[in-house]
Amino acid sequence: MGWQLQVLAQSDDFNDGNDTVPVAWTHYDAISTIFGAPAQDSWTFPGGNTYRLQAVASSDPGTAGRARVSSFPTNIYTDFYATVDVVNWDNT
Repeated sequence: MGWQLQVLAQSDDFNDGNDTVPVAWTHYDAISTIFGAPAQDSWTFPGGNTYRLQAVASSDPGTAGRARVSSFPTNIYTDFYATVDVVNWDNT
C-alpha cells in the first residue's frame, strides 16, 4: 500500500466578473486602514472580465499623497505564484 498525495490548487481568471467565487478575495485599502483616511480605493470589473484595482492619492496631509490598493485571497498558502496582464498602463 502506498500513500496517496493530494495537491490542492486554486485559480481565478475573473472571467465571471466577480472576486467572490471560485476564490473569495479580500479588499485592502491600506491608507484608510492604517492612517484612518477616507476610503479611496475601488475594485471593479470593467468589461465584465477584467479585475481593476484603482487607488486615488489621499488628500489627507498625514498620508503625504500616498495611494495603495490591494486584493488578496482569504486562504493562506506557503507556495504560490501570480500572473498578471497589464493592459493600457497609464503612467500619469
